[in-house]
Amino acid sequence: MVIESALVNTAQLESGPLPLPLDAPSPREAFPPGSLLFDRFLPGPGSPQKLLIANEIEATSAVEFEVLNRDWGSHSVAVAHAARPYRYWFMNKHQDGEGTTSQLVTMRAHDAAPQALDIVLPGDCPAQGDDLAPWVTPDGGVLFFQAPYSPHGDCAGASVLRSFYVKLGPDGLPPNGEKARLLLSPVGPNRAVMTPSLSPDECTLYIASDNDGEQRIYAAPRR
Repeated sequence: MVIESALVNTAQLESGPLPLPLDAPSPREAFPPGSLLFDRFLPGPGSPQKLLIANEIEATSAVEFEVLNRDWGSHSVAVAHAARPYRYWFMNKHQDGEGTTSQLVTMRAHDAAPQALDIVLPGDCPAQGDDLAPWVTPDGGVLFFQAPYSPHGDCAGASVLRSFYVKLGPDGLPPNGEKARLLLSPVGPNRAVMTPSLSPDECTLYIASDNDGEQRIYAAPRR
């Protein structure tokens, strides 16, 4: 079903939809519970991505999520909707004299600035990439994400997207010494495992993978 809204399906390539539970307060006070968060490119070549808040799934009204739109653009937001106040994780692009870099950051709406997450993958490579596709448990205690990965520790040559999880502290960052763990390690190293998330009861893992040679969505129940 296509969302029939001129505010969502535009030429600006919307992506990263995140519907909040119907009983979860909206980040925008004027909106009812159950908002839809998403991102889009601003008009014009080379324009940045911006995060937006829609009032509902049907998106009859939408505004920019101004406090999270930092530097050269933000996208792919995750939210701990059981925490008060909400804590957010999102991809942020920073532009300096050496070019544009992407990093995963976290903040609450009233924080002065976001904090970058320094995540270490198995093999001691840093988690890097333009879109780590973050997803967090409702309490914000565990982060799931994707990142280019090499099982041989070739950080510069890592190209296959794999999925990971890492525990988080109250500040939204991995505790010192806490490394990310690989999800679905039996999947061949040359097969992608992407965009991880859990079911509402946290008993089923959902991922996208080309494990059988075609891109499909898989469900993996907890044993």
